[in-house]
Order: sequence, then structure tokens, then C-alpha cells
Amino acid sequence: MLIHLNIAIPNSTDMLLTYLYDTMESQINLIGRRVLVPIGKSNKLHNGYIVSVLDKYDGEYELKYVAKLLDDEPVFSLKLLEFCKWMSNYYLCSLGDVLKAALPSSMSVQENVNIKLAIDLQETDLIELKRKSIKQYEILRYLENHNKFITLKYLESKLKFSISKLQLDSLKSKGFIELSTELSEQIQPKYVRTVAIVDELMQDEEELQRIINKVKKSSQKQYSLLLFIYSLMKERNKSIMVNEVLQKNQSSLSILNALKKKELIKFDEVEINRYFVDSENMLAKRDESKLKLTIEQENSLLKINQAVNEGKYKTFMLFGVTGSGKTLVYLNAIKNVLFKNKTALLLVPEISLTPQLIDRFNIVFPNQIAVLHSKMSDGERYDEWRSIKSGDRKIVIGARSGIFAPLDNLGLIIVDEEHENSYKQEQPDPRYNGRDAAIIRGMMENAVVVLGSATPSIESLHNANVGKYELLEIKHRADGAKLPKIKVIDMVDARKQKQIINSFSKELLDMIVDRMNKKEAVILFRNRRGFSNYLQCGDCANVPECVNCSIKLTYHKNINTLRCHFCGYSTNVMKRCSECGSDDFKIVGYGTQRIEEELDEYLRGMNIEVVIDRMDLDSTKKKGEQRKILQRFANGETDILIGTQMVAKGLDFDRVTLVGVINADLQLYISDFRASERTFQLLTQVSGRAGRHRDYAGEVIIQTSHPANYVFEYVAKADYDNFFKKELSIRQKANYPPFAKYIFIELKGKDSDELEKLAWEYYLLLANKKSNLIIYKPVVPSVFKTINFYRRIIIIKSKKNSKATAELSNVLSEVSGEFSKLANASNIIIKVDIDSYSGV
Repeated sequence: MLIHLNIAIPNSTDMLLTYLYDTMESQINLIGRRVLVPIGKSNKLHNGYIVSVLDKYDGEYELKYVAKLLDDEPVFSLKLLEFCKWMSNYYLCSLGDVLKAALPSSMSVQENVNIKLAIDLQETDLIELKRKSIKQYEILRYLENHNKFITLKYLESKLKFSISKLQLDSLKSKGFIELSTELSEQIQPKYVRTVAIVDELMQDEEELQRIINKVKKSSQKQYSLLLFIYSLMKERNKSIMVNEVLQKNQSSLSILNALKKKELIKFDEVEINRYFVDSENMLAKRDESKLKLTIEQENSLLKINQAVNEGKYKTFMLFGVTGSGKTLVYLNAIKNVLFKNKTALLLVPEISLTPQLIDRFNIVFPNQIAVLHSKMSDGERYDEWRSIKSGDRKIVIGARSGIFAPLDNLGLIIVDEEHENSYKQEQPDPRYNGRDAAIIRGMMENAVVVLGSATPSIESLHNANVGKYELLEIKHRADGAKLPKIKVIDMVDARKQKQIINSFSKELLDMIVDRMNKKEAVILFRNRRGFSNYLQCGDCANVPECVNCSIKLTYHKNINTLRCHFCGYSTNVMKRCSECGSDDFKIVGYGTQRIEEELDEYLRGMNIEVVIDRMDLDSTKKKGEQRKILQRFANGETDILIGTQMVAKGLDFDRVTLVGVINADLQLYISDFRASERTFQLLTQVSGRAGRHRDYAGEVIIQTSHPANYVFEYVAKADYDNFFKKELSIRQKANYPPFAKYIFIELKGKDSDELEKLAWEYYLLLANKKSNLIIYKPVVPSVFKTINFYRRIIIIKSKKNSKATAELSNVLSEVSGEFSKLANASNIIIKVDIDSYSGV
């Protein structure tokens, strides 16, 4: 039967494309599957997703056929597909882009082009080709050394330039090369060879023992290997990987084959999950779900469980101070969800998704958890996705993109540290907020949503206060522990009193020495990696900037490199200033590397031997390094841990009694209406790492040059309520969220003058529409250039209701169409960020 399918294509327009497909299958069972479809005159194959079946087609174009159906079953359930449609509509991006983001990147099918020479090359041909096209000449010269097909990707990597379709078509039309194409998924399930004792012997214990004793008499090595396989199978109740058997038993494949020849063992190929849980080096040591709950924890858990048991959507705001045991509430709530034969999703900010947190859950729920985050390999992410989709894993712990986890019968969604701005996707599309999306998915699936934080976002607590969410509070730390004492150090005054040594106040250094003498642990926070902020010429004050961005280059002393932390550009430190030729460079500011070096030097000068570790993006680049750093700190092998935001959240170590914030001003004075809120949250969160056990009192030192700022007053008093009231009042007067929607429109172009002109054209198109939108004129942002593109920003504010949302969508859609008709408009890239977290 010939049917019409509506298909969403990634990187396409908002429109769905219609294709023909001949099938006898149920039409409803086709929705949510992946396909390959031809597009354009070249009929190049693209990945697509079936989103609906049409009863009839009334269009004017001749339809093409689906080239290939990629799945036997839908990869998107109807509920998950509806959720993706909502995301596309709300965040104003194509449905194809949303669906692509919802799947592991390795599930996109690629068309691989293979190339080889078609003839024996003549020197005269090569001389002529070199004169006309040096790139085509180099392609043929390289192919001369290969008799078989090689992939285009491999050829480009060797020649170090990209090869266009026009170049290949030209060489093919001249008869120089042959081309072939093949389709392949980027990743496939992984299989390993396993070994097991044959079933008849495993089912007859007496006969097996007789055989083992018999083998012992004839071959000690075979006996040792057979006994080892038997002991592992008894322990695990499954076959064992051949590599593991040979490595741990220090045996050989020939001995294994000898046992196979005697028909005592059998081999098999078994699919494995590439995501490895290191059960021998857990950062958590106990099943925390067995701990006794406090009265506040019990009350919160009771409300959550009641809502789950009713099977209706509801959102809770769980407001608990640092160390109050919110995780214990999560663990017990998930236990109840599993008892009800439902599934659970725990979202955590990427930066808080530490091995310690995962281990705490794995101890309580062994072999039931799937993990999804950006540091996983393509293979690991693909395997975890398959384990969720198959129903093998009932619990998912993931960063922002975990909101797309293919869980069926979803009962509970927890968004931990819900205030974190890392839940907001900045680029590419879809630019969604994982917390807000979690609320919508919970609503669509009749699931309970819990937003947890010690420092709730202004928006979320406001929603709780006006009755959109139910507020649950835990005002005391668990285990009788007390909140740490917080002291704010005025660095301007300390400098006048000569009480500063390098980056440290003398008071903070004295407290660090005290903790080292007591054999307690210290965490130092500085939200900038590298050795210093930047280098500056001592003669002309020139500061090296990125060649691609309007950003100062950060100095990394250990590799003698200047690096842009935005685009990744790096260069060796120059010997002379590019402006005046001076060789006098000053180190300005300080990053985590410099703090580590200065502190180590100071303590050695005091004859105090300590071990200092650093945890930032530079020190954790290597896979598994973050776990090793935390393992050393947990075991007491490290005395002081210095880091960026990676140490501010999610860490729970009893022995930490002092936290030092080296510079609390870094985020406070940026051009962002959320700057004060973010600073308060970050300082409160990092302070919460201290004194988490009742036997160890915690102290916090915050160094600032602006101690009179109200943020520090409220942080020092742990007074979130009054901070919230003050901040809410400021937002209301300025008409910022939660009282309005905040839309951030970024226009980018290669030519600054052209961009300026077209940004104003875009603004005038917006301003001339009759609407209730508040539209601000284009501005030049502080970072006016990124990756060789100049930037302009237009801000829009609108009311927070469905009518205003629809109005915004219509206005932007109309303006987009009108703007595209202007001269040179195609040179401008426009990105619309709904509910943006970006600052100007």
C-alpha cells in the first residue's frame, strides 16, 4: 500500500517534507522511526524522522520515495514525539533539529564516499592538471600509491584540505577516478567473545566436580583455568569474557582451546555495554537509603510519594539548605517509583555530575542505572541509550540532554540544582532549558517533577510562592551538622594593611595552615582556569587578544601558551610585544594554576608538606581523571583541592572543614541581570562543601574587593529569603523574569558595517509590527566578535502567557520572511534564544 509520510529533516526549515512509502505495515507503527530520504536535484540522502502519516497529499510537487527505513521499531514513542514537537514550537527551531538532538549523535547514518584511480596516470595529464587545479593534482598523486578504494574522509585527513563534490565530479567526468558510496551508522553494538562451562555440567554439580578432579590429574594449568571459570560463573551466574579469564588467570588461549576440545567449555559472542562502572573503586561506601530520615526529610518524601501514587502531574520545589540531605529524599522517592513499576529520571547540571554522585546511586540501585553525559564516548552513550530504550534500565541519571531519555511509564523527574544556568542550551538548536522542559515532559506524561536546590532560581521560588509549584522545605542540615561560619574579607583594606601575600589574604593562609596541622581538608575555589587572566606589556599596556574573537588570551604557564577559552585558539607566548617590541610582560590576574603554585611555595616555605590537587577543565581532559582526583581526595591522599565550578557543587566529603573563595567578584559585575543571583548561588553552593559532618565544624573565607555589596551580606548570613525579596523587587521594577519573557536575538556577520546596517533593518521590521512586545534597539555586546563573526544583539520582552507566546512566534516568523528578501540578508546568521540566560 502506497502511503504519504511527513518527515522532519535536521538542519532544514520548519516545514515537514512529504515522501511516498510502499508498505503493508501498520501506519501508526511507522511514526517515530528513522529514514533516509533524497533531497534536491542531486538526490543526496539525508537522515529524517517520520512524524505523521497523511490521509492524502494536495501539494503541487511530484513526490519522491523514502530511500530506506532504518528501524524495525520506532525510536521515538508517541509521547516523546509530542514532547519534541512542543520543544520545536516553543523554542522556535525545526522539529528535525530537536529530534536529532534527542538521539545519540552516533545514530545518524552517514553516506561514505570511496575513491580510487580508474586509469594508469600519464605524466602529461598530471602536468596539465597541476597547471589548472593544484588540489585535483594532489588528489591523483596520492591515489597513485593505492590500488584499492579509500574513503574520502581518510583522503582529506592525509591531504589536510577538504574536497568538494564538484572536484570529485570533475575528476570522474575526465575518467581519472572511480567513486562508490555506502551507507553506515557511525556506531554499532559491540560484541565480545565469552566462555562458559557447558550447560550439562553446570546443571550436574556432582559430575562437574568429578570432571574437575579428573582434569587436575592430567593438567594442572587446565585444572586451574577450569576451576577459575567455574568460580566466576557461580559468582555472576553468567558467561565470562575470554580476555578477562586469560588476564586474571594468567593463562593462554591454547589452554582454553584444549578445554573446548574436551567439550567442557563453550564460546559465544555477547553484546556488551561499553559504559564501565568501576565497582572496585567506588567513591561512595554505603547504601544511604537505609539512613534514618529527619522529620523534614520524611515530610517532603511523604508529599512526593503521595503524588507519585496518585499518578497525576505535580511539581514540587524542594528547598533545602546545603547538606540537608536532599539526595536521601531523591533515593527514597525513586525506590517508591520502582515499587510502582514506573521509571525515574534524575537530571543534574553537567558540572555536578560527578563520579561520587553516580556511585551513591549505583550502590542503592545496582545494575538499574543508565548514565548520559557529554564526556562519554559515542559508543558508551549509544549503549546506554539502548539499555534505556529496551527497558533494561529503569533509572536515568543525566545532564541536560537526559530530558530526552526514552523512558516508558515515567513516574518521577528530579531536577537537582535546578537553579544552574548549565541547564540552558546555548548552541546549537534547540536552545532549550532542561529544567523548564522537565516540567512540560512531566505534565505530558502525568509524572511528578521535583525541583531541588539550596539556592532556588528566582523564577522557581516565585512560581512556588504564587502556587504553581508546591513548596517543600528542609531548613536544617542532616546528621545534626551546622551550616559553616562565613567571613567576608575586604581585600582592598587587607592590601592597605599589608595583609596580602600574592592571591591570598593572610587570614585565609593562617586558616589553611591550621587545617593542615589538624590533618583536615581544604577546598579553594577560583572560577578561572589557567595560570593568570592575561599577559600585559609593561611598556605600552598591550594585551594579546584572540585572532578570532574580541577576547583576551588566558596565560597557561605550564605549557607556556596563550589560549582563547571561547574558540580554542592557542599560541605560544611571544618573546616580544607585537605593538612596541618590548620584552617586559606582566602577569595580570590569577587562575587555578597560579593559585596552586603560589600556595605550594608558601606552605613549603613554612616547612609544611602537603599534597595539592587541581580540578578544572585542563586537569580533567583525560578520561577518568576526574574520578582519580576525587578518589585521592576521598582517601585522604590529597590535602587541598583547588578548582573552578567543578568543586562548587555535588561534592560531599566529611573531612572538608575550610572553603576559601579566592575572588568572589568575578561574576558580580558582568552585564547580565542575573549576575547578583548567580554570584549568591555560587558562593552559597561552594560554602556548603564545608562542615558537612556534625563532628567537623566548617568555616568559609570569601575574598572580595566590594564587601559592601548586598550579595555578600546575605551570603554571610545564609539569608536566602531576604536576598530573594530584594532581587525580586529589582526584577519587577525592571520588567525582567519572572515578570516577563526575555528573548535574546543574536545577529552575526563577517562584515561589521554590513552587519550594523542589517541589524537595524531587522529591528525596524520588528518595531513596525503592531504587537505588545517590548523591543530594544540593536547594541554592540562586550564580546563583539567571536570566531571571526561580528555580533549585534536585540532584546525583546513579552508577557508570560500563551497568547503572548503565540504573538511572539508570529511576529518573528513574519519578520524572518521579510528580512530574507533584503539585499545581502543571506550574509547574516540570526539566532533566537527564548528565555535566554545570555548577557549583553
